Amino acid sequence: VYPITGMSCAACAARVEKALAGVPGVRKAAVNYASAKASVDMDSLKYINDTYGHQEGDFAIKTVADAISACAGENGICARFGGDEYMAAIITEDPEEDGCRSFAQRLSSRLHSLNEQKLRPYQFGASCGTVLESITEDLDLDRLMKLADDRMYSEKLRRKCVRGEHREQRQ
Repeated sequence: VYPITGMSCAACAARVEKALAGVPGVRKAAVNYASAKASVDMDSLKYINDTYGHQEGDFAIKTVADAISACAGENGICARFGGDEYMAAIITEDPEEDGCRSFAQRLSSRLHSLNEQKLRPYQFGASCGTVLESITEDLDLDRLMKLADDRMYSEKLRRKCVRGEHREQRQ
């Protein structure tokens, strides 16, 4: 467990597996259940640490972690993978509900609201990649997390381009 956030990485996979095991029909096809995965990367942690110090960086890490947990709700399982990377898994009884989009929107709104309060001299932000899939016995959590990660990195690049931070890399 990371002391700053209270989130655990190692226990997360076990908690997701345990939650999935409790879904009725998971050995067959759990037609009425879906799993939403979100990969979240906090924006600007290096800038915050370099400009305001690591204590302030820890505050930002905790603030974003709290926002992720709140947005994932009571059916959410959240983890910090170190540094500024997080994961959320949400099990829903409504596969038509786009738990991914609503999670990402809630997180964006929550961070925007915190920024509006001007709590700190910097902005809280996060890039989020999500994926929603029906729960079946063939559900591959690793594949879903890879897909969510790929989408998160695409979102991060898009956000940097919008802010004018993207610089062409030379090889």
